[in-house]
This record gives sequence, structure tokens and C-alpha cells, in this order.
Amino acid sequence: LELIDLLVHEGLYEFAGGEAERALRITGDQGPLWSRAADAWIQAGQTEKALACANQAVARGESGVAVLQVLGEIWMQKGDYEKAVGAFDQAIGQEPTQRAFLGRSLARAMNGDVKGCVQDLESAQSSETVANEQYQRAMGLVSRAIAPIAENLRRIPPMTRLGKSSAALALAQAVNQSLTA
Repeated sequence: LELIDLLVHEGLYEFAGGEAERALRITGDQGPLWSRAADAWIQAGQTEKALACANQAVARGESGVAVLQVLGEIWMQKGDYEKAVGAFDQAIGQEPTQRAFLGRSLARAMNGDVKGCVQDLESAQSSETVANEQYQRAMGLVSRAIAPIAENLRRIPPMTRLGKSSAALALAQAVNQSLTA
């Protein structure tokens, strides 16, 4: 368990995820350990592995802040910002952490909710300065969230050429809203 924490601290997330899964074989199917594995995998950008581990944690009765925050980040990476906001809402309802506020602010930004994003950023900083680890986590989420936006931008010209200009316009407006937020 200490090795997992050390690997996460050093930014070696894939190794941490693998070590957490190895620890599961040694210690048994513990919900909190599945949650830690999910957290390591999401930080490594391995969304499907993170989702599988988070589902295992939930199946074993985990419903705390840790697994909810990971689920929020998973839905962010999958581009389902409403589900992400919902998961972060539940986490904040249990314990208002910087990580949950930062995650929800990013999900709201990607969903075009500028006002909600700003409110969450203010809440994240109300009690203390945002830790470097939280900042790095947030920037990782942002970098992975940009890829679907770029893909949507790529889809607009072909849609227009195929005569689907109303769909292209709607997509362009959604992209603009996300980027503005």
C-alpha cells in the first residue's frame, strides 16, 4: 500500500495501478483497494481500466468520496460531462474537497457552464491554496478533455460538405461553448 502511494506521488501512475491490482491478489477483494487502483489508472489516462476498477469498488460497497471523485474523472474523460458533474456533486455532498470542486469546475467548463465553473474554482480555493498535486491532476484532465473537442472540430467541415449544416452549426456552437468556458 505504501508502494502504491509512493508510485502515485512520483507520477508513476501505470505502475501504481498495476501494483494496486497485484495487492488485490495478495490482500483479497477490498473495495477501498479497488478504488485506489481506479484512481491510479485514471491518472495514467487508462479510462477503461479505471472504470473496471471503480465498478469493482462499487460492487464491494464503496460509495465514498474517493470512488465518486474517480467516477467523476472517468466520465470527464469519456466526455459525459453531465454524469461527471453528478458524480462530483455526490462527492461534494459527502465531503467538499478541492479535488471534487476542481473536477466539477472542469466538467462544468467542458459543458459550457461558465458561472458554475467559476463558483467551483472559488470554492476550491476558499480554504487553502490549491495543492500542486491537485493542479497537476486538473491539468491532466484538461489535456485529455481537449482531444474530443479537437475531434468535434475536425468533424464540422465534412458535415457541412454533406449538407448537414444545421448539425454542423449545433456542433460548432457546443465546441465554442466548451472552449469559452
